[in-house]
Amino acid sequence: MNRRQLLLHSATTTLLPSALSGLLSPHAAAAASSGLEIAALDRFARVRMSRQDFLVGELSVRNSSAEALVLRRLLLLGPDADSQARPLVTLVGEALQALANGPDGRSARSLLLGAGEQVLLHLWQALPAGDDAGLALRLEASRGDDSTGMAALAIPAAEPPLQLGPPLRGGPWAAVFDPWLAQGHRRSAFVHEGQRFIPARFAIDWIRLDADGRPGPAGPAGYAQWHGLDSEVLAVADGEIVALRDGREDLLNAQRPARPWSHDDVAGNYLCLQLADHRYVFYEHLRQGSITPQLGQRVRAGQPLARVGRSGINSSGPHLHLHMADRPALLHAQGRPFVLSAFRQLGTYAKMDQAESGRLWIADPAAPAGQLVSGELPAPNAVLRFEG
Repeated sequence: MNRRQLLLHSATTTLLPSALSGLLSPHAAAAASSGLEIAALDRFARVRMSRQDFLVGELSVRNSSAEALVLRRLLLLGPDADSQARPLVTLVGEALQALANGPDGRSARSLLLGAGEQVLLHLWQALPAGDDAGLALRLEASRGDDSTGMAALAIPAAEPPLQLGPPLRGGPWAAVFDPWLAQGHRRSAFVHEGQRFIPARFAIDWIRLDADGRPGPAGPAGYAQWHGLDSEVLAVADGEIVALRDGREDLLNAQRPARPWSHDDVAGNYLCLQLADHRYVFYEHLRQGSITPQLGQRVRAGQPLARVGRSGINSSGPHLHLHMADRPALLHAQGRPFVLSAFRQLGTYAKMDQAESGRLWIADPAAPAGQLVSGELPAPNAVLRFEG
């Protein structure tokens, strides 16, 4: 299997929601004596991308024993964790180690977990066709005396992602994100009152390109001449504005503000649109003074809300950061999945940084240029056009 099919990421965690304890299978309870404990950080999600379903979630792993444990294998199984059938996915050795982070948030040097240590494995796994429910994860580890431990976790049926309308007009737009990037949105976690949150789990940064793949002119013009600057930002569905911030300057000739800043400053000017219970869409880096609705105002799908800017803290040029979360909090919320109602895929970039390189995107052999895609998340770093 290739990297895109398998990849897991990990980061440390210190607290698991108690509501998830009931998801542990009898294997996990029995494994407590061996010191290997696993649980889910948040409810697993399922999202469709590139005509394939992906299972997305995080697995907390803890060594509760007084002895060191070495993680050996992570398996994704079918409906029964006890099944002897061939696993859908197996990660072992270097493939597993390359995806693990140590307590300091850096890549782990080994798969050794000392007494009391924890890691959080981030799963974004392509699923074979027909695997719609009844999945389970099984993790195996060993001690220095070659004794083995095992813990398993049943994965409840995932809630279908919400379908959103276009957040922008026309195109081409590069949908910049990478679920497998070690320092990307997928791994950006924040701890609040002992709980770890990943708000941008499904975030996309939208960068406007011209017909030749350039986000803007090179040279001293800087970000002020980028094609996406001042583009209209649209309501992706009917909803209510429940949070907003305006007044932050647009950084058109600098990477970051000169003043001290915090994680809360990263979003810059933003809007939070509530679509339903526990479903909030965040629009970030908006142009200063461009936000038109008021707090508490109801808006309709397709209604202009603001304009693309470059407020807040980021290393990219003017773009729209878009994600959905389960509460109206910038940092202390869990990111929730979504798909787009329709878009025309034009091509793709192999890496995120190529979207700002000024080079033309390449054709996607699995998706003819101009093909209409409905009910999917764009592929990582896809280039697309919105209709209407």
